[in-house]
Amino acid sequence: MMKKTMLKKAAAAVLCTAMVVSLAACGGGSGTKETAAAGSSAAGSEAGSTGEKEAFEISVHNGSEPASLDPNALNSNDSMITTLHMFEGLAKYAKGGEGVELGQAKDYTVSDDGLVYTFTLRDDIFWSDGQPVVAGDFVYSWQRLVSGGYENSYFIDMVQNAVEIQNGTKDKTELGVKAIDDKTLEVTLKAPCNYFIEIVAAAVTSPVRQDIIEANGEMWYENPETYIGNGAYKLVEWSHQEKIVMEANDKYYDYANLGPTKITWMLMDDDNAILAAFESGDLAYAASFPTEELDRLKEAGTFQVAPVAGTYYILVNAEGKGMIPELQDPKVRRALALAIDRNYVTDMVTKRGEIPADTFLPRGFHDEDGNDYYDSAEKFWDNSTYEANCEEAKKLMAEAGYPDGAGFPTISYTINNNSAHAAIAEYVQNVWKEVLGVDCTIDSQEFAVFLDMRTAGDYALARAGWTVDYMDPASLMELWITSSGNNDCHFYNEEYDSYISAAAHATSQNERFENFHKAEKILEEQLPIIPIYYYSEPYLMDTSKYDGFFSYLAMPVFKYVVQK
Repeated sequence: MMKKTMLKKAAAAVLCTAMVVSLAACGGGSGTKETAAAGSSAAGSEAGSTGEKEAFEISVHNGSEPASLDPNALNSNDSMITTLHMFEGLAKYAKGGEGVELGQAKDYTVSDDGLVYTFTLRDDIFWSDGQPVVAGDFVYSWQRLVSGGYENSYFIDMVQNAVEIQNGTKDKTELGVKAIDDKTLEVTLKAPCNYFIEIVAAAVTSPVRQDIIEANGEMWYENPETYIGNGAYKLVEWSHQEKIVMEANDKYYDYANLGPTKITWMLMDDDNAILAAFESGDLAYAASFPTEELDRLKEAGTFQVAPVAGTYYILVNAEGKGMIPELQDPKVRRALALAIDRNYVTDMVTKRGEIPADTFLPRGFHDEDGNDYYDSAEKFWDNSTYEANCEEAKKLMAEAGYPDGAGFPTISYTINNNSAHAAIAEYVQNVWKEVLGVDCTIDSQEFAVFLDMRTAGDYALARAGWTVDYMDPASLMELWITSSGNNDCHFYNEEYDSYISAAAHATSQNERFENFHKAEKILEEQLPIIPIYYYSEPYLMDTSKYDGFFSYLAMPVFKYVVQK
């Protein structure tokens, strides 16, 4: 057995040898780094510290009303970010955004075949009501995750029998996770997975309390009195559509090192109101703001950009009541794609450091020789030849039977309420009309409604994006396999599935990359998604006033923020 006491990962590539088809989506890395301890332990009583902290409160904006704060039921980055401040898994995001380090676990071992992980829990971990966190809490949470029909159950698809339980062919008790005793958790994988420690840092793999959920039902998370977590903060107020308030949890083992004593998450979707609140000092951090104010904000020094691997794209719905038959023709899809000037979008519309996309996968995924996957990928189009692209787009529409848009129906592009998404949608609307003669309406919805519409296939075209859960092509490519719960474009292609499966069972990173390239070629030909740009993570924060903020995998962390 190999003993590890702490793990940090730099933001580089990782290899999951013969990994299972697990649908994930957000960054990790290679280059493990051992250290002496699994995080700091706060002084105080046996259930955390009771010492007084200097009062320091911040208010932040990271999105609008979340659909859920139940760790197992999270369905958006916004809800994951908020929940990660109140729950913690076996691992957590390391200070400074350097990767992951152990959280609720103090050490772990891995069997020689890479299949069995044995975690030893810390002695100083408690729920916010003072009850000790035990291995059985993780077992209950993970069994609930795979058996409850939750959208993010794919996170632990690599665990033995997880997929079979999700499909209803095995019972949840057969999941490859068991409590050896209160302090020892054993996890068995179906295949070795080098990024597994990153998976157990995700919010959806946090433990939850069986007694709390069974006593209060599936909506247990809406009441601060029953929202019992094991993380750095505890919920004290949730005023729906207005704010979520959390206070530092004095039962948390690292309580003494926390920054803010209170974090208020303002639930807003009006970018002008968000900016006004930031500039008045009511917000210390804002994840959204009016695009037209960007140049001024850059000059003021409050505009910041964090690195992130992910892609922004348009979904083309292939099934459901919103599906438009004319959009199922690959020639039409390619014409729509070629009519978009991605350089203009990133330079003149978004202007936040994004990179025009010419493939689905961004840079950052490396083979064993250090070569970037992107460099050997076949490009979908040439972003430097926009005029030629427009001519090809017109030709393709004519070949499809719609010269200059004649006879083509009006199409609808669905977005959530946000000025940045609206600006992109308005550009696309105008350019499709100008270049192709295609009429497009914009359907803007409240975020929770928007997500439901995408999942139900109640749209023709919709904006979407994904940032990776770990730095491997699978994070993005597995979105579009037939069994994916996140396949909101309802793209079903057996050949594509076969390449992703082959990549999952490959014995080298180069072999995996070869299969991913073949699968990405199918995306290029069929275009179930139309890539627009590769993400950056822009935000507003006055770094002359605050320190200690970091973001990892597009997950901003505020628990160690301090005032300068």
